[in-house]
Amino acid sequence: DWSSDVCSSDLPLLPLAYRPTTDPRQIQVSVALPSRGFCLEDDVSVIAREGDSAVEVSASWSRPRTSSCAATGVTEDHTWVDVPLRADLGVRTVVRAADGEPLPRESD
Repeated sequence: DWSSDVCSSDLPLLPLAYRPTTDPRQIQVSVALPSRGFCLEDDVSVIAREGDSAVEVSASWSRPRTSSCAATGVTEDHTWVDVPLRADLGVRTVVRAADGEPLPRESD
């Protein structure tokens, strides 16, 4: 049973892009969803580590232990996650923490 081996575990996901919001202290990060599927009750989280010139982002997902989903609930290949920042994004670069690659900025 695939769902039992990931219950309540934080598994890494790949941040793909970012976009600004109307709040300069918040961005949205596009995250690739697991190829095996994703359930509506699964939780995707993005952590931002802020520096003077860059914001490093990493993403993970977890599933509640009580989930009975067979990982087929969502068909999209990515999702957007709100990420609060301590300071305005300004001219800082948003980079993927895993490899240091700058994320492309999307307009909407």
